[in-house]
Amino acid sequence: VWFSLALLRKPTALLIYLSGTIGLLSFFYVKYFGSIRHHGFLFILFITVAWVYQDCEEVKWFAPINRFSRVWGKSLSPILTIILIFNLIGGITAVRMDYRYVFSYGKATAAFIKERKMQDILMVGETDYAVSTIVGYLEKDRVYYPRGARYGSFVVWDEARTHGVSDDEVVQKAKELGTQSTQDVLLILNHALSRNLISHNSLTELAKFTGSAIGDEGFYLYLMRKE
Repeated sequence: VWFSLALLRKPTALLIYLSGTIGLLSFFYVKYFGSIRHHGFLFILFITVAWVYQDCEEVKWFAPINRFSRVWGKSLSPILTIILIFNLIGGITAVRMDYRYVFSYGKATAAFIKERKMQDILMVGETDYAVSTIVGYLEKDRVYYPRGARYGSFVVWDEARTHGVSDDEVVQKAKELGTQSTQDVLLILNHALSRNLISHNSLTELAKFTGSAIGDEGFYLYLMRKE
């Protein structure tokens, strides 16, 4: 609201800002809510319009509106400076985090799988969007995603995958696929299985990669031997 009021005298800039903001928010709320890296497009739009604002043509409104808009517009520069200072502090914090922690364990997990020469066996991955990182590093054509009940490499963001699956369903599906193909199955999850589920299904925990900056991209590997 503050920025829109500051743009009153420059309708071209105001139109760009409002149409872009409404379009992005509509997509987030209707199609895919996203996360902070997606919401950053709103900030990029804000910075872009603030950049071109000075070169947009000014329109004269009623005298009171002109005076209000002129005074209000003077707040743009100092407030923008304050916002950028806070972003500088946030950027330094992000760099420190990136230096201290692994961003994602997708690459390390894929390297472990390759070292064990297991990249060609049947794989079951949950949760799909996290496991797809590993699939990319393995350059593998497909793994089985219980969320969506299908084989694939990248994630298809459709309604079929919106129905969650329990750990027990994941394990049972892996057992079914292993029986059909008569081969070992590698389960890749971004969370740990319960001890009861491991012992009752003769699973072997091969490795775990935890503590990543992106919490969803720490991984647990379990091997299910063919029966």
